[in-house]
Amino acid sequence: MKAYRGTMLTALACAAGLSLAACSGGITTSAPGSPSWTPRPVCCGAPRLDSCLVGTWKGVHQVVTNWARFEPAEFAGPGPASLILRPDYTGTVDFGAKEETLTGTVNGHAWTEVVTGSDAFTYQTSNDSLLFSDVQASDMQTLYKNGIKNVTAPLTAPLTGRYTCSGNTLRVFATGTGSTEFTRIR
Repeated sequence: MKAYRGTMLTALACAAGLSLAACSGGITTSAPGSPSWTPRPVCCGAPRLDSCLVGTWKGVHQVVTNWARFEPAEFAGPGPASLILRPDYTGTVDFGAKEETLTGTVNGHAWTEVVTGSDAFTYQTSNDSLLFSDVQASDMQTLYKNGIKNVTAPLTAPLTGRYTCSGNTLRVFATGTGSTEFTRIR
């Protein structure tokens, strides 16, 4: 979701994406995860807020889709330890002391991504989309191939994502890179 520079929202957080995998093992990610991609908000005027989003959330399930040799590869994990969205349009995503671990198999190899750290950001909503800005990131991701450390790099992900929110369930969908489901803590 980042805005995990944009995940989380791992936004979200996302969601967390395997963008660092583009640096290794023949894995590439979609354009939103690339360093040259710069999204532009599609709305103008005052920020909008969907009150359903306001609160503290915990990641329940996250699926990140990346590409390996032109074949889709899915990595799964629990999602961030917490996502806080405040009514003043600020938020944080934290991967927790235990980190987040996503796993997947690519071309017969076991890959593991370990995400640590947290991000602070501002956000707004528009037409069922979360728009993130002013991201202050301190998260890192380490990628392991068959249990051997491959690379460590800052986490990157899209700065926008579609979402659905109802009661105690929030789902964030990062275009082309996956989704994260959260449950409300408070």
